[in-house]
Amino acid sequence: MKFLKIALLGTAAFVAVSASAKADQLSDLKTQIETLNSRVATLEASPSIPAGYSMVAFSREGDDHVISIMPTADAPAAPETKITWSGNVRGGVFALYDSSQKVGSQYSADVWAEARLKVVAKTDTAVGEVGVSIGMRARDSSALTYNAGNPAVETDGFYGWWKLTPTTTFSAGIQNPIQKGTLAKNSYSFDAVCSCYQNDTWGAISNAPGAKGNALSDSSTNNPAQMALSYADGPIGFAVAIEDANNNNNASAFGVSGKATYKMDMIGFDVSGGYWGNTAAGGDASYTINGGIGLNLSPVKLGVTLGAGHVGLGSSSSGKPTANYDYWAAGGFANVALGDTANLELGVVHDFGTAPVAVDQYAGGTLFNAGIYYTPVKQLVVGLEGQYQTGGAADQSYIANMVTVFKF
Repeated sequence: MKFLKIALLGTAAFVAVSASAKADQLSDLKTQIETLNSRVATLEASPSIPAGYSMVAFSREGDDHVISIMPTADAPAAPETKITWSGNVRGGVFALYDSSQKVGSQYSADVWAEARLKVVAKTDTAVGEVGVSIGMRARDSSALTYNAGNPAVETDGFYGWWKLTPTTTFSAGIQNPIQKGTLAKNSYSFDAVCSCYQNDTWGAISNAPGAKGNALSDSSTNNPAQMALSYADGPIGFAVAIEDANNNNNASAFGVSGKATYKMDMIGFDVSGGYWGNTAAGGDASYTINGGIGLNLSPVKLGVTLGAGHVGLGSSSSGKPTANYDYWAAGGFANVALGDTANLELGVVHDFGTAPVAVDQYAGGTLFNAGIYYTPVKQLVVGLEGQYQTGGAADQSYIANMVTVFKF
């Protein structure tokens, strides 16, 4: 009995010791699990990208694809960076009858195609917003041989800008952000507001009143290299620029241009002008001044312009004969929204210039412009457009174009 009693007591003691050991192990395990849960919670609360930035955001703004890296609430002083890009492929059928034969043949027809890509990047810095815009354009084989006969891609405009203050911007390049092309071009002429794919594609001379501009009075001079300073505060805006007078790196002539605007939701005013030197033999300096007014009476937009100036051409100017002459012109446009998917554009301008036939085919002529465009979705445009001239050197001339634009 005594032995059995001792055995029972020993067994009970062993069980008690074992239970105590297991309880200690469970307590340790519970502590480890709680520590692990705490670390997981800390990791989940930590940012998964560099400090000061939120998740990279992808969005769409009109035709532009946008990548944004924005500051978080924890780091509001971090810079905001935005990169946008857009592109399209255009194709169409082009027909031309030129009674003046300035293009070398009275009749011309072609099937054309081109591709465009534009990238814009901007970021906030310690001294204000800084950005760049670069456009590239590739055309069919007939226009891809600019580099000593080798295929090449040409520019579709490029510029950079620095926002000195929220209202003041300094920019440099070609086709600045204030006004595509020279600042002397009025904002309310037809070719400044229309789609005008035939002019844009073929580089037709600008028919904007007062926009004949500098010494060459050529399509290239509508997009000169320039440095500009602009100010915009609410409806009021001012801009001045120093421009290349003839887009020639080897010429010393340069010009200046300026623009003043007042624009509200329903009405806008625009006064602009420019002065350009001339290095061509026998050529005068050129100058222009013009004004315009626009009305937004949704679904109709209207505008009228009036401009005058002097064009100086020399004997070495693109092989043209010496001619220095005055001109003035008046024009108007109407843009009508035909529902949500179509719009009609109409324009007219009369050029009162008296330039020689070999210099300016539009002098003394009236140009009628029209375009109708169908946009069933934002990625697609199909249109018909044309231009007809009566009077002047190219009397009874016309341009007709069917255009398709595929956007991505």
